[in-house]
Amino acid sequence: MSRVNKGEYWVLKGYELFGEDGIEGLQVERLARVLGLNKSGFYHYFKTMDHLLDSLMERHHQNVDEMVVGMASIKKYDPDYIHFLVKNKRTVLFQMQLLRDRHIRLFWDTYNQVNNKINQGVMDLWSAEIGLPKEVAEHFYNVVREIFYAKVTAKNLTFDFIHQILSDAKLLIQEIQSNNFEPKGTRSATIYE
Repeated sequence: MSRVNKGEYWVLKGYELFGEDGIEGLQVERLARVLGLNKSGFYHYFKTMDHLLDSLMERHHQNVDEMVVGMASIKKYDPDYIHFLVKNKRTVLFQMQLLRDRHIRLFWDTYNQVNNKINQGVMDLWSAEIGLPKEVAEHFYNVVREIFYAKVTAKNLTFDFIHQILSDAKLLIQEIQSNNFEPKGTRSATIYE
């Protein structure tokens, strides 16, 4: 096993543990124990936990870039994109933990950068799914995404769970529309005449 490979083991396992348990899951002793490696190996490759965190953020960007490429072939939000999220569970969970620990600047910045990448790939699908123009749909998407990340866990990240959140969101949007609610900036000029 080469040094590069051993260093990569720390990153891969760290990525998995961060996705499951957040920053609390990243402890040098725990990583070493799970990997069956010496703690000194961690310090050889990363020097500090901050260096590992930087490597994890780089890995997250790489994973999301791969996801965005894969999203290009998706035709519908439901069921295609939902299945895609379940298939990319580790990346989704990592992103969720970034939001939950957003008080850490590195996490908040990475969360927002990644969301911008994902939004570019998913917004047309979302807009078509809920039947609203992209500009309006994006506002709803941001809210639904935050609700999703607040509720999702490693155990419940399933098609049915995501589909239920989508169904609830669509029902809420229909309710808002049926009450003639128009988000700010979407009213026609004739209302004011």
